[in-house]
Amino acid sequence: MTCPYINIVGWSGSGKTTLLTKITQLLTQNGLRVGVIKHHGHESGMVDTPGKDTYEYAKNGAQNVILSSSVQYAIFKAFPNNEPTQDQLIDEIADDCDLIIIEGFSSESPRPIVEVNRAANNSKPKVPLEKLDMLISDNLDYINNAKLKNIPTFSLDDTTGIANHFCFLCNIKKVIQ
Repeated sequence: MTCPYINIVGWSGSGKTTLLTKITQLLTQNGLRVGVIKHHGHESGMVDTPGKDTYEYAKNGAQNVILSSSVQYAIFKAFPNNEPTQDQLIDEIADDCDLIIIEGFSSESPRPIVEVNRAANNSKPKVPLEKLDMLISDNLDYINNAKLKNIPTFSLDDTTGIANHFCFLCNIKKVIQ
């Protein structure tokens, strides 16, 4: 694992994806190659769509299926015994990235951990404050508690500040504007 990464956690509906699309755009506009790993937490575990050709090939025994077009491709790899670890997924894309943003692997709790918390969505923390390296929130009680523990806090609309702190946490010498 040679590429720095940051893990984003938060309750469903907290705005993680909306925020991270803005941060990804800002980071890439400033010259960074950003990779994103999104954890699919649904019970079925399948990320391919039933009825599609790629799904049918895998369902009928293909261990690896590549879907390709003129501008991108996707590889569907079977992991029949275990879900791939975060490290395995990072290794898949690390050579092509300067920074990897991982959304939703809260159970593995890698460092650094950033929580997105929206007061209207769910006021309780997703992970204990002691495990956080950064908090992005509009929840004043949670922000105040984080500040008491010297955890950097950012508002949900401070995309430049968040992007710069991501770089700081990952030891990337870059100023995002």
